[in-house]
Amino acid sequence: MHNLKLMTWNCRSLKANLSQFKVKLYTEKPHVACLCETWMKPGHEPTFINYRVNWAHRTNKAGGGLACLIRRDVAILENKFTIHRGGLLEVQLISIKTNKGKLNIINTYNPGKNITKNEFNHYFDQLTEFSILVGDFNAHNSYWDVSSTNNTTGNNLLEALQENISVTLLTPQSFPTYMNPRNGKYSTLDLCFVPSKWYPISNTNISGDCGSDHAVIMIEIRVKPDCMTFKTRQRWKFETGSWTNWKSKLKEHKTPSNNIQENYTVFCKNILESAEQTFRKTKDTCNIKYCKPWWTKECDEAVKTKSRIKNYFRKHPTIQNLIELRKAEALVKRTTRACKKQSWERYASEINSFTPAGQVWSKVKSLRNNFVRENNPLIINNNIITDPVSKTEEIAKHFQQTMSSPKKDNTHLLLTLAYALCDEDTEYNQSFTKYELIGILEDLKNSSSGNDLIHNKFLKNLPDSYIEFLLHIINQCYNKSVCPTEWKEALIIPIPKPGKPLSSPESYRPISLLPCTAKVMEKLVCRRMEYMLERGNKLSYCQGGFRKKLSTLDLICNIENDIRKVLIDKKICILVCFDLKSAYDRVCQMGLLYKLAECGIKGKMLAWIKEYITERTFTVYYEGEYSSKKTTTSGLPQGSSLSPMLFNVMMRDIPTHSGVKYTAYADDISIFAEGDNQKDVLNIIQTNINEITRWADKWGMEFNVNKTKAMIFSRKKNIKKCNIKLKCMDIEIVNQHRYLGMILDAPYLTWKQHIKQLKTKVLSKMNILSSVSHQHWGADRVMLLRLYKSLVRSVMDYGCIFYDSSSKTNLKSLDPVQNRCLRIAIGARKTTPVLSLEVEADILPLDIHRKMVIMRYHARVSELPHWVPAKMNLFYENKVLTKKKWSIINVPPLSVRVQYAYQEIETSPSKDLASDLISPFPPWLDLTKFVEDDFMSSTVKETSEMEVNQIFKSNMENKYQQYLEIYTDGSKHTTENTTSAGMIIGKLDVMEKWLLSPYITVLGAELFAIDRALRWVLENADKIITNKGIVILTDSLSAIQLIQDRLPKTYRYRIFGIQNSILHIMTKMKICIQWIPSHKNIIGNEIVDKIAKDAQNNKFSTLSRIAKEEKVREIRIMTRNMWQRVWRNSVLYHNKGKFLTNIKECVAYWPWASNKIRVIETVMSRLRLGHAGVKQHLLRFNISNDDKCECREVETITHFLLECPIYSIIRRNMKTDL
Repeated sequence: MHNLKLMTWNCRSLKANLSQFKVKLYTEKPHVACLCETWMKPGHEPTFINYRVNWAHRTNKAGGGLACLIRRDVAILENKFTIHRGGLLEVQLISIKTNKGKLNIINTYNPGKNITKNEFNHYFDQLTEFSILVGDFNAHNSYWDVSSTNNTTGNNLLEALQENISVTLLTPQSFPTYMNPRNGKYSTLDLCFVPSKWYPISNTNISGDCGSDHAVIMIEIRVKPDCMTFKTRQRWKFETGSWTNWKSKLKEHKTPSNNIQENYTVFCKNILESAEQTFRKTKDTCNIKYCKPWWTKECDEAVKTKSRIKNYFRKHPTIQNLIELRKAEALVKRTTRACKKQSWERYASEINSFTPAGQVWSKVKSLRNNFVRENNPLIINNNIITDPVSKTEEIAKHFQQTMSSPKKDNTHLLLTLAYALCDEDTEYNQSFTKYELIGILEDLKNSSSGNDLIHNKFLKNLPDSYIEFLLHIINQCYNKSVCPTEWKEALIIPIPKPGKPLSSPESYRPISLLPCTAKVMEKLVCRRMEYMLERGNKLSYCQGGFRKKLSTLDLICNIENDIRKVLIDKKICILVCFDLKSAYDRVCQMGLLYKLAECGIKGKMLAWIKEYITERTFTVYYEGEYSSKKTTTSGLPQGSSLSPMLFNVMMRDIPTHSGVKYTAYADDISIFAEGDNQKDVLNIIQTNINEITRWADKWGMEFNVNKTKAMIFSRKKNIKKCNIKLKCMDIEIVNQHRYLGMILDAPYLTWKQHIKQLKTKVLSKMNILSSVSHQHWGADRVMLLRLYKSLVRSVMDYGCIFYDSSSKTNLKSLDPVQNRCLRIAIGARKTTPVLSLEVEADILPLDIHRKMVIMRYHARVSELPHWVPAKMNLFYENKVLTKKKWSIINVPPLSVRVQYAYQEIETSPSKDLASDLISPFPPWLDLTKFVEDDFMSSTVKETSEMEVNQIFKSNMENKYQQYLEIYTDGSKHTTENTTSAGMIIGKLDVMEKWLLSPYITVLGAELFAIDRALRWVLENADKIITNKGIVILTDSLSAIQLIQDRLPKTYRYRIFGIQNSILHIMTKMKICIQWIPSHKNIIGNEIVDKIAKDAQNNKFSTLSRIAKEEKVREIRIMTRNMWQRVWRNSVLYHNKGKFLTNIKECVAYWPWASNKIRVIETVMSRLRLGHAGVKQHLLRFNISNDDKCECREVETITHFLLECPIYSIIRRNMKTDL
């Protein structure tokens, strides 16, 4: 531990001398820095690396101000301090912990006033035996400055010092802390007072200057501040080695034994031993980087020159030398300012469309990063705890209390569980297959490892023998219903909750890290359990959390739709939003197992889940220390892949009274009821709340009454105050409440408050765009527009399908946000018309964009099952509502607004494409056995037609002898904009061809053909039963790969239909879809290719439903067509933005509009937009006296570039160069 280092300095404007001070601060690295005369204003304070700052601004007038910078590794303590009533000193106090105890540091500034002895005594009396008083006292006295003339403040300070014998002046006599800029004379104004017994162990010295007329003073006291060493978990540096080397160093494992723990230990040991020999690890300590990239040699030279001139001026204080000193000081400021600007410009210019995406987002993240490490003591029962081990243990105790609940009498559940644990005759209880394990390993993300340091990258790169070894361990665990000890241990990292006091353990959120191997096992179990729950419809249709393809928007859609109908029908609706206290941590484990058994989860799966979630332990890692192991008696494992689905099972049977609807997204639960009479609705809601309370008590759940809110929606004027109770306590009835990220406002649901807060939220993100762009330097327009879409518009997009129903005034308040971002991105002037701005940037106006998002959401919902409430609202309950008349007061629900949006772009709404949430194929069935893409081992492009045909004939004879061959193909004619598909069965002389919608893609046509082929097989199964099997041959590898996927990201409706057909056919005969290469003269493929192309000549299209992805493409095209019409009409109507129409006839993306050189990019944009610095434009805004060029013609952009004779030589030279 080092001695306490304290810096004190009168900065005389911190902003003016910030660069030099940062260099000094980052070089000296004092534990505490006390500044006075900062001259800062609230909201404009700078930040410092590894320092937290306590500001004390002068609020009544300019000047003054104090700041204390405390290094983040130093422990800060609470303090009590009283200010002298009517005092003139500016005073600030901080307290830190040292090996001697609590140390108070008082920072002081006298703004040139006569300070009384009483005021000095007031502060001296508060100095404990461990206190330091520093600052600029503006006190002159010969006691500490022989050459000075005493003033009133100096005399009073000396008298107060003499009366307080326990305080000593540490500042040496005639210590040169201040230089008079008029005569170069030094005086002692900055003083330091310490306890008398500390005088022998303290010293002070001058540490140069940082641009102010006061010197920087360094004080060193031989006490040890309580400093924390920032530690972190070690991570593997995978870039330091190769996976080939790692695999080669893996030991050959022996034949697995029957001991699961022994097998798992060998598995992990071999992986880690090989990793230690191949990859390096990061250090376990965090080194703070005091970055000064902008400080260059030029800055050093300027400072040295200034110091040399300053010393010369001190010896020879003449006017000429003073002038030279002022010049040197100005040069330092100019140099540092210029270097800082150039450094930032280089940094910002690296963020462009040619920079790798990872580097770009790393830079953007660094601009937004607010996470800092600090030494924050805990306060437990008024006891201050600063020791990292003790703090870690206290946080662990708090988490243990949260994850433990009183034991309940569950004897009535034991009989059902005992029976369920014995049932094993089910497919989902079979051993896991290698196909399942490989599918899980391929989908693993690079998430943090658990305590065992086995990272997912190790598992993804396992050789085949180790995959078999891992599968053996997993099946041992599953069949015997046991787990290795390490799987039941969690490592918890406490993360501070925003806005909470860091001195309380309750202010930390547990982030749990589990062994990656355990999470692989969880995913295997979860995938099977999800299949059983979803295919068996065991979950409530109102649950939207942690379910494939469902989102928070679907639940908000239900609430918004019901509220709108209530307002339309002039009824009343009461909405109650519940808050579950520590929802995951209070789950009753026995109750959960009972509910799983009710859902049909029995046998090995139930037994393994029981073993996995019970009797778990955890260790807390905080500030580099580990707590002792703690046990849990309730709850689900945090960070587990299995926990979300288990929590859904726990919440599946929330009771609902007749007339009450509910939505649940994880632990965000809401109920709502409507009616004509407030009293009746209130009774229904209260009855349901009572039922939910009893349900919660039964299963060990607890609601937080203070965070549970109620809202009343109605257009009725006679709404009375009412009491809604939860556990005999009143639920607060509010007019605004945030639910699933949207702020609902009662009683009319105007979304006004949501839009207001949304605008505030995106302002900080807009600043990122401003900071990395300029007219002459910075990121290019492609990257800036990408940042706008990612950081700003994405935030505005969430929930815009709902708040689009707000008033035009509210919605218009968001337009300036986009307008400003576009001006930043393309470098346009503020005078540029918005119409031209949007077209130049190729960004839709926000009102049109919101309509497109609404239609895209409608297309997404079209693929959801019929039972999803959002699907019912948008597709089945809008026929009556469309006949009503709408107004600003009578706002239509989303189901009606969708129809109007489609009408505006002149296209039909998306058709119902209802499909299941998950694949119909059971996880334990290997899809690759039915859909194959392994035609040949070598590359097709490098193989001749003759060889390909030989391989094809060989495959058909060996694998598909006596199979019925069906060839399918899809075709797209780009010039004619037509899509078609075909199918042939040569043996049966069957040939079919279809002309499809022009919006269907080639991939969509290929999938359509395969789907029709499978349907033909199902319809004609009796006729072809004599064949050994069916093989469908297609040349679309993309289609094959999609069909093999259980979680297809696109064409889900078509893929699930194909997979379902395969399931039905395989019960009657063998079926396989085989990929074959295209354009290799395979006869059947060539014939079907001609048939598919010939189908483009069909007179009528086949009525086929367009997939969601194709509908979204159609919506995008039609929306842009509408934007084209709106833009042209608006230009004619408003007479603005005409100049751009001469250059750009239609809205379209121009890739050549971007340029690597930012200044060229912005200049070209301004020229196209017609708002450049020519006099005709400047005259319109009274910036120029006339519109004449030097040649006395009107100076327009055209004249300036093409016609003006003054620049004829320059134009001629430019043409020659081109």
